Amino acid sequence: MGTSAGADPVADGDLDAEALSDLDGEPATPPLRLLVDLIKRRAAGLTFVCGLMLGWLVIGWWLWPVQWANSGPWELAAPYQERYVALVAANLDRGGDALQAKRDLAGWRPEALAALLSAMEKEAPDAEARRQLAALQKTLALQDAAEPPLWLALLRQTTVYWSAALAVVLLTAALALAIVPPRWAPRLHGVGLAAEGDAQSRALGPGRGPLEPWLEAFEEAAEEASAEAEGSEAQDEGGGEQPKDGEKPGGRPVERVFLNAEKAPAVQEQKEEQEQQDETKGLLADLLGGDEALDHRLEVLSAMIDDVPIDGLAAQAQRVLAQLGSFQAN
Repeated sequence: MGTSAGADPVADGDLDAEALSDLDGEPATPPLRLLVDLIKRRAAGLTFVCGLMLGWLVIGWWLWPVQWANSGPWELAAPYQERYVALVAANLDRGGDALQAKRDLAGWRPEALAALLSAMEKEAPDAEARRQLAALQKTLALQDAAEPPLWLALLRQTTVYWSAALAVVLLTAALALAIVPPRWAPRLHGVGLAAEGDAQSRALGPGRGPLEPWLEAFEEAAEEASAEAEGSEAQDEGGGEQPKDGEKPGGRPVERVFLNAEKAPAVQEQKEEQEQQDETKGLLADLLGGDEALDHRLEVLSAMIDDVPIDGLAAQAQRVLAQLGSFQAN
């Protein structure tokens, strides 16, 4: 027959204690350090994106800037647009050719042209220039440009786009930090559980694990039985007054609770039970050679054992012997 060695609970407890001490000694990683580690891991991608954006601007603004070809007058700068429109208005006032004026300003958006003419009339240096611009506006059948709405004026500002882009970047970063679970949260949770387990193991004492409820009750019953035995021995030696039924030697009343949830027996029944326990202890002493005195739990175990009918045991032994004899005869 092969034998297998069981796991050493003390060695396992030492290993668990070492692991818990390692977890307790490891400090939690701060969020700033985690952010730096994340940037280091994504350094290649971030460098590529930043280089692409900066390179795009450098190439488009300095190395190969945009070259305008076949551009219209509405694509010129504002001063040149005003100069061109003033020349068209002067040509119309001098020649009166409305068709040519429409050709010169063809392709210009009516709203933009009306706004430009209104601004030029307000800034005209003299009455003659204002009259020419009004005549050009009447010839082109353009309405006076009204003030643009607020949202349109805001959309024309470049800073609005930059602010919106920055807000989107910050919002994305905030959502990423909120959705992605931080790495240090499971570690902190594990350290807390390890510390709690360490405290429980220390409370139980070295080399002992958690006890089941029934085993704890068994231990308490054994301790009470041991205390009662010591108290009775002390009373026998001193010849003092015996404690009353239901009280410990110290004077504190003790309620006896049996595992079968029955009520406390009468005095006569207690005497009979004590005699049976003495007989059982005598049998155990003969079998174990006096080792039962080393553990008081055997007293509780003997109290829990039911009585065995000797007559029935003898009858069963006779039947077994008869069966063995029949087997040998066959």
